[in-house]
Amino acid sequence: MARAGVSLDDAVRERFRPTVMAHEQVLPALEVLADLLPGRGLQRGSVIATRGPAAMSIGLALMAGASAAGSWLGVVGLPSIGLSAVSELGIALERVFLVAAPPPQRWAETVAAVADGAELVLARVPAQLRASDMRRVQSRLSTRGTVLVLAGLDEQAGIQPDLVVGTAAPQWEGINDGQGRLLARQVQIEVGGRRAGRPLRRLLWLPASDGSISAVTTITASRPTSASGGGDLLEQAG
Repeated sequence: MARAGVSLDDAVRERFRPTVMAHEQVLPALEVLADLLPGRGLQRGSVIATRGPAAMSIGLALMAGASAAGSWLGVVGLPSIGLSAVSELGIALERVFLVAAPPPQRWAETVAAVADGAELVLARVPAQLRASDMRRVQSRLSTRGTVLVLAGLDEQAGIQPDLVVGTAAPQWEGINDGQGRLLARQVQIEVGGRRAGRPLRRLLWLPASDGSISAVTTITASRPTSASGGGDLLEQAG
């Protein structure tokens, strides 16, 4: 019999929810990112903030390893995300579902519901999110073992993520004297936060010329771009 105040459906889901074993507490990450992350992967139930000019790209790159391994990804409130570029980063589109931007007062409820059906959630925080709403989301993440990536989270948002992945100093290849086609981008990545220990840095191709992610082994004379110039290509149609 369901407990008082708990519906029968909720009681059944809780009774049969799979137990996450100790060796499954970390979702896999791409090899190029694994040694920057505690436990070489994404800690279940954690909140990760991404910042800087490539916040969206690095957020999806962090999830690409788990997506390729079979995890579902729910994307909340990012209608302009470019799906072709997402696929090139290694995200399995057949295991992605998009949720329209909810009203700010229903953001926490929506993200919590998505966390019931996905091991990975990518979202953008609305302005003036209440601390109590974020605590409710984090409780659901912990219960379900879901990883939440908050793309472009402002430092002043009042949220304390477990990891902060910053991006800086983007440099594009393919532009010469104002002409040409953008082919590849170098980005400086820094991983820090309360669960990270000392900050770790790496220079990545994000994306490389084939759309994938790889470490930069040779520094090239590329054209730098400002953090505000053009935005992240993953937030274009396609």
